[in-house]
Amino acid sequence: MKVLFVDDEEGIRDQAKIFLEWEEGGFDLTPAANGEEALELIESKDFDVVVAEYKLSGMNGIELLKKTKETEDDLPFIMLTEKGGEDVA
Repeated sequence: MKVLFVDDEEGIRDQAKIFLEWEEGGFDLTPAANGEEALELIESKDFDVVVAEYKLSGMNGIELLKKTKETEDDLPFIMLTEKGGEDVA
């Protein structure tokens, strides 16, 4: 499974890559540091899912989701957040 993982913290991107690629099942993780980089990758590569942090520098996860759905409506998108309430949901 080809996963685009978007988080602006390098340590979290590195840990996610280690853990997901260590798992059996064929995860192939491509990291992106921000929404702009993620959109460029989505245009140039095929992914099975996007996993993105809600709080990103530059555009946030909601903005990234909206821009992704403009061109890749069928691409599954999972959003993560450390903190959030009903306003984020």
